[in-house]
Amino acid sequence: AQAGQGLQQVPPEVIDILRMSQQYADLTQGGFDVTVGPLLTLWRQSATAQEQPASAAIINTLLSIGSHKIQFDVNDQVALPSHTMALDLGGIGKGYALDQAAKQLQEKGVTNALLNFGQSSLWALGQPPEDTGWRLLLRQPNGEAVGIATFSNQAISVSGSLGHSMEIGGQRYGHIIDPRTGMPVQRDLLACVIAPSAAQAEALSTALLVLGESEGLTLLERLEGVEGILLEANGSRWMTTGWQQTSHFISF
Repeated sequence: AQAGQGLQQVPPEVIDILRMSQQYADLTQGGFDVTVGPLLTLWRQSATAQEQPASAAIINTLLSIGSHKIQFDVNDQVALPSHTMALDLGGIGKGYALDQAAKQLQEKGVTNALLNFGQSSLWALGQPPEDTGWRLLLRQPNGEAVGIATFSNQAISVSGSLGHSMEIGGQRYGHIIDPRTGMPVQRDLLACVIAPSAAQAEALSTALLVLGESEGLTLLERLEGVEGILLEANGSRWMTTGWQQTSHFISF
């Protein structure tokens, strides 16, 4: 709300999540970026008007994108240098909150629990009684079940490209916007990522939808403790080399 009005005092958690978001923007080379807010607004307005945004409007909006532009100062102060900038924490905020909940449970001595934030962000602590882990049924974007994965002491994020789609002139566009091009992801994809933290899993599952099977999985392969699978509505699937072993994936 105070974009372009200098440094603002914010809670330390906001500083924490914004610094983390900067790191993931760098890691994904812009495939994940919390400053994507202006692009989301542009496309929502276009959906309401039922007219695809002009190329010039997209190019102009891209000038406001870039996590590297976020400014930090001492004493928990942060600034968005331009009034045209806006944050959207939809690709990391739920995971960040889930990490805090898991931490509090562990501090209270809870060793076995499944934390489920709307079936898209999960923390699998320990395992359920008389089992080796928590089981998750994975489905293709069209709803068809593709297999069961089992998790223990891992964070999981499941993201879909067209989960909250919009239609403009009969063309379907996803709610996931590529911050590098300003265009929504139009492929019908579902990404599932395992990571040491829920914030990391959520950021990387969003990035995997944007980067696609080649660039996205190559990135995941470089990261310790991270595995992932990408599913397309046409039945295609791609996964990291350690996905099946780490998730104990049983394919249907």
